[in-house]
Amino acid sequence: MTFTQYSIYDFVKEVSKQTTKNGKARSKRLVDDKGLTTQDYNVLNFLKRVALGKKNIQSGTDIMERFGFDNTAQVRAIIKTLRTNKSVDVKIASSPKGYYIPTEEEYIEGIKLMLDKTLSQVETVVNMYPRAEKIIQAVAHVIYKGVDKAPQGQMQIQFNGWENETINHFAEKYMNQK
Repeated sequence: MTFTQYSIYDFVKEVSKQTTKNGKARSKRLVDDKGLTTQDYNVLNFLKRVALGKKNIQSGTDIMERFGFDNTAQVRAIIKTLRTNKSVDVKIASSPKGYYIPTEEEYIEGIKLMLDKTLSQVETVVNMYPRAEKIIQAVAHVIYKGVDKAPQGQMQIQFNGWENETINHFAEKYMNQK
């Protein structure tokens, strides 16, 4: 069996031979296009392995030290990215003690607390400045339009080889794998 050396120049020549119908060179996407960095994926996978449920909470300082970040602000920024990126398949909860992937029950409890606090703040703002009602409504509408509204337990078909039977955003799916 003989082997031939294959250099980067050979690779470029090979890619340039592959063209589309209109004559443009075809290229392969070498990275995913989900808007997440390697650090984002590392923190997400760490939370999926270690921080399942509120009892396994991981502090921002622990995450910072584990991944060599300069400060907890970097951790907060990554958590915000993970929470707002549509490709992330889990919910990430937090408390003053740190971050975790909640069980469904913990998630619902947390949403109720956040909603109570938010509604109280909205009521206060509208009482103090009635015109704020229109601003709050407009912002809520814009945010709502961009939210993934697929309910928990709904069938999910992606046609990309990574199909999931049903949508499950909570810690139970990872707890059951252990």
